[in-house]
Amino acid sequence: MDADYAVAQVYAAQGGDARGTDGSDPQQATRRPPAADAARSPFAVPPPPGLWDATQAQDLRRRWHDVESGFLADPPGSVTEARQLLDEAVKALADNVYSREEQLEHGGAQASDSIAGMRDTVLEYHQMFDRLLSV
Repeated sequence: MDADYAVAQVYAAQGGDARGTDGSDPQQATRRPPAADAARSPFAVPPPPGLWDATQAQDLRRRWHDVESGFLADPPGSVTEARQLLDEAVKALADNVYSREEQLEHGGAQASDSIAGMRDTVLEYHQMFDRLLSV
């Protein structure tokens, strides 16, 4: 039994389709979306909250639209408003990150007595770090 077929058998035992995601041979079963693996993993950590509150992001987008809309009437004023809005967005992002970091710190302090708790805390920091790098 080759390794790909063994993986397909394990996947089928977990409730997946042993033929693979597209109904083809068992080797296709190893090409599942990563989200499917994460959802089945006993070590999966739920996705962390975003770095932006949805209402906050929507407000910033609306205000940016207002800046662009006012450009024809007042180009220099739009440039000033754009700079100010960007500065405000950067400050809000930093505040959001520090707030999330505090939440992790308090949660990590509660879980710091176990290796599993510390692992989960490090994983959450890693996810937040990756989100920052993708900004």
